[in-house]
Amino acid sequence: MIITEQLKQKVIITIVLLTSFITVGQAQNDKNDKENCKDSTEIIKKGKVEGKNGKSYEKFLEESVKKDSGLFIIYNIEDKYYFEINDSLLNRDMLLGSRVADVSNTSKVVAGEMRKSPALISFSRDNNNVYMHLVVSNYTSDDDDPISISVKRNARVPVYHTFSIESLNNDSTAAIIDITNFFENEIPVVSPFNAKFKAGKLESESTMIIESQSFPKNIEIKTRMNYSSNTDQPFLIVMNRSILLLPEKPMQARYEDDRIGYFSNSMNYFSSEIIGTESLKFINRFNIQPKKEDLEKYKAGELVEPEKPIVFYIDDAFPKEWISYIKSGVEAWQQAFEAIGFKNAILAKEYPKNDPDFNPEDIRYSCIRYIGIPKANSMGPRWIDPRSGEVIGGDVLWWHNVTELLRDWRFVQCAAVEPEARERHLDIEVLGPMIRYVASHELGHTLGLKHNMRASYAFPVDSLRSATFTQKNGTTPSIMDYARFNYIAQPGDTGVYMLPPNLGPYDIYAIKWGYQPIFEAKNPKDERQTLNKWILEKAGDPVYQYGDQQMSMPIDPASQNEALGDDAIKASSYGVANAKFIMNHLVQWTTEENDNFDYLSHMYDALLDQYKRYLGHVNSYIGGIYYYKLVEGEDKSYYTAVSRQKQKEALYWLLNELKTQPNWILNKEIERRIGSQKFDFFKDQSAMLDMMMSPVILMRLALYHHDYSVNEYLTDLNEAIWEKTKKGKALNEFERNLQASYIHNLINMSEVKELKSGEDSFRNEEALEGPVSAKIQYIDNIVKPLLIQKLGENRSLLKKYLKHNDSETRAHYNYLYKLIGEV
Repeated sequence: MIITEQLKQKVIITIVLLTSFITVGQAQNDKNDKENCKDSTEIIKKGKVEGKNGKSYEKFLEESVKKDSGLFIIYNIEDKYYFEINDSLLNRDMLLGSRVADVSNTSKVVAGEMRKSPALISFSRDNNNVYMHLVVSNYTSDDDDPISISVKRNARVPVYHTFSIESLNNDSTAAIIDITNFFENEIPVVSPFNAKFKAGKLESESTMIIESQSFPKNIEIKTRMNYSSNTDQPFLIVMNRSILLLPEKPMQARYEDDRIGYFSNSMNYFSSEIIGTESLKFINRFNIQPKKEDLEKYKAGELVEPEKPIVFYIDDAFPKEWISYIKSGVEAWQQAFEAIGFKNAILAKEYPKNDPDFNPEDIRYSCIRYIGIPKANSMGPRWIDPRSGEVIGGDVLWWHNVTELLRDWRFVQCAAVEPEARERHLDIEVLGPMIRYVASHELGHTLGLKHNMRASYAFPVDSLRSATFTQKNGTTPSIMDYARFNYIAQPGDTGVYMLPPNLGPYDIYAIKWGYQPIFEAKNPKDERQTLNKWILEKAGDPVYQYGDQQMSMPIDPASQNEALGDDAIKASSYGVANAKFIMNHLVQWTTEENDNFDYLSHMYDALLDQYKRYLGHVNSYIGGIYYYKLVEGEDKSYYTAVSRQKQKEALYWLLNELKTQPNWILNKEIERRIGSQKFDFFKDQSAMLDMMMSPVILMRLALYHHDYSVNEYLTDLNEAIWEKTKKGKALNEFERNLQASYIHNLINMSEVKELKSGEDSFRNEEALEGPVSAKIQYIDNIVKPLLIQKLGENRSLLKKYLKHNDSETRAHYNYLYKLIGEV
């Protein structure tokens, strides 16, 4: 995604099975566990059978108004739909998926979304019924291991739905079932609705199947579903449900490695040879292999086309002038596949015209979809074969206001340097490369790649002011980073490239690691040595390092959202300088004659949001650590504490910003047009100080930092807060607000009730291992006495200035003195 990872990734809930492990499917269960055969595939007795409605196969065929042959034969008789399922397809693994095709209200779902990952299903039957089974377990073991008997007993495959057999074909090798009711209702396991959203009451009379298609490997059923509501807001959704036949032999999986960023799936592996349960994780990736006839050419180093290229179809709803940029963003990844011997491995095509078999809702098609609602986001989900991690298909979802977000980012990050970034309506020459960037980034997600937030840390900050360097490298070594545009470049820096690269060296390396075939490996375990070797070859080069996306308060300054360069303080200083320059010209660049000030207000808020990002980047140094994920044999440490000097530098930089902000943020020309922003400023000033004094920050200092203690940090902070007071000078209202916020924080953090409120922060702090209760106890026993001591010191200090000659400052000191005295 391009906003947050707040936007969470979809997780397959069904079993994931590797080729080298036993399938916990129906056939194996019946073979070894006869006493339970009633809930799996029954032995089918051959012979002509009429269904429960007494209709013969011949009569059934005679009444059918439509017959569509493919994976299943689909019959349509009046308003009823039937599947004819051949016995050869029983016990075969399939995916059941559900995509929104059309919708009347976009508050919860939008057209084009597959909100839940497809479910792994299979079919079985006896003489009366066909059963749809849903795999819900993630337990597995080797098929020749005695423990597998018990694993299977605890990994039964339940029946999800039962269909009565309406008829059998003439030699009883296929059963016909009525699927109308099943597809005209919600299918919870793949429903797009979450538990909080109630669509209303499904109206059966106006709900109906409106289209069916059968292809050799998949079935597509489209249903119009109408809901009534107590709020007088009826709701309509058209759902496309897919059933896709999976290969009998899954693609060989590839194990995940924490040192490189791939989405993955996991299963619990049981073995008699290991103690405990092993969690096996394997990455999501398309199955890219050379054609059999080209195998020797490929091994000899010749570029060959893959047996099955990756094709993305571009929605015809996109503006026509965007298409070439989207296509360029998709096919930029060809460079990475060419590096491992494949040409034309990934292609972008427009939606086919006049092709009756093309259906963008069809699970087989990967599409880039335009979503015409006012939301500023894009994302790249993928649908996988849960047995192996193979990506079956993926989407890029592009909401309408993505371009507004791109324009805003370009403005607040680059307008000081780029005249073209100041325009409200960007020409396609400016907008197009940004569209290409989004398309490339989201394509990376569909290929299986996570965000790499550490990538941009590989570049020295001042290199991003160099035209030579940036024209070659862009802003980051990875398109999968959240490194948007070049906020480092300063006015007067000519020829500097302001965007991320088309593709960076990390991206090419990551595709090699995930996709290059290792022919000598017979199973995933055999690949590990080669995969580790590829990582160790790049281990000393920061360009190839991977860093997880950090939510809330980052602990690793090297892996931050929206950050550039290898020094957050220097980078943020450049960013702030640009923000001040933009603020001084904001009225000029955002207003027109007879224009209201909505756009000015919008960009003012966007500029302040960018400024707060700079503050957050620097704050991560305080109590921060640099992570390095390693394996045994590497001469490195899992984490390295940020130096005492760097933390002090960050502290003083932040406090200087908090004290000097009013000088440029509260711009008189802007306030004359949109009103006073003083109250928002007070709130933001206090919020930044809250972050600097968070119990999580103090806990990080206590846990990881030996040369910069909690006590020294609090002392440094305290000295900086009272610096002007000790000089006997009068305080303005912003300085008084900062001191008052500081005293309130000390008081609140000295009380048990406030520490309890920090439980969620502790719980979400992955780096701080141990139970939440132990962390709070540490704060209570070790940190709280220091806070109380600081309160006492400050009360003594304030007592000296209770008769200050400035009346407002005097009132302020008396208030704080009394406030502390009440604790």
